[in-house]
Amino acid sequence: MEINFALRNQSLISVTIFAQQKTPLVGRLITYLENFNDDDDRLLIRQHGQQILVEPRTIVAIEIAHKELTIATRTQTYHTFGSLTSILNALPDGLLFMVSQSVAINLRYLNRLDASFSGTMMAQLDHHLSIAIFRRYVPSLRKAVYNRSRSLTGGVSHD
Repeated sequence: MEINFALRNQSLISVTIFAQQKTPLVGRLITYLENFNDDDDRLLIRQHGQQILVEPRTIVAIEIAHKELTIATRTQTYHTFGSLTSILNALPDGLLFMVSQSVAINLRYLNRLDASFSGTMMAQLDHHLSIAIFRRYVPSLRKAVYNRSRSLTGGVSHD
């Protein structure tokens, strides 16, 4: 059996099976792929010898410092090791928004943005989190917050 992988700019996964004929092995492979279930999108976190499954939508923020990840959810904070990039790649696209090179937040849990010194801002989130937004990320964050609020209100402004 030969397996090839190719990147394509599309959101769906497409699988093509090439064979001389449809054998029982090919039939089993097709059945396996048809029944493949990717509904379990929970994130596996290893902490203190435990393996914990976390629902991605409950994540409030993720921060990395010295290769230690701090993952704050609505109910708990977890500490594990790894890279921020690998965690973000394991999560659904657009779930978290980068606010610095070491922190990503879930805009669903953003309560307010406060002006701070030298062009930075402070994001006030659920779970009593206060996170600094670096200057370079402020314009894109404002745009994301504006777009999110417009989509939630159906484009109606409340000014």
